[in-house]
Amino acid sequence: MSDTRYAPPPGPDAQARPGDANTTPVSDAPDASGTGFAGRLRRALEPLPDDAGAADVWRALGRGGITAALYASGHPAGPVDLDRLGALLAALDARGDNGVTLSVLVQTASALPLLANAPGERCATARARVLAGDARVALAATDEGAPAPISPR
Repeated sequence: MSDTRYAPPPGPDAQARPGDANTTPVSDAPDASGTGFAGRLRRALEPLPDDAGAADVWRALGRGGITAALYASGHPAGPVDLDRLGALLAALDARGDNGVTLSVLVQTASALPLLANAPGERCATARARVLAGDARVALAATDEGAPAPISPR
């Protein structure tokens, strides 16, 4: 696992500055006590039963500091560390419940970053609760060109 974080490239209206890049090295070398990300992830998931649902897994990740550790400076508006996210998703996938893995993926890679950029005290409160594992968020998308649902006659 490397120590590379990813940030989307700046939009077309952004002015490039010297030294700007999409990746920034971050030190997260595990030590003998297992205090690196992999050790914290393992400790967060170990107490959970193999069939733990998405709510229980999300709570354990938040309380273990795993969710916040996925983002630069612990804030979901910062770049997502793709190696940490990959390690998290691999660990969840190994548990065997794709629904839990997808739930965490949608929250960490989509819903939380969107919530982090939303203004207002309510959004800030919701963001803090989600990062702590005390709440979950959902993301819905529609496709204008998708066929209408089929209903029984």
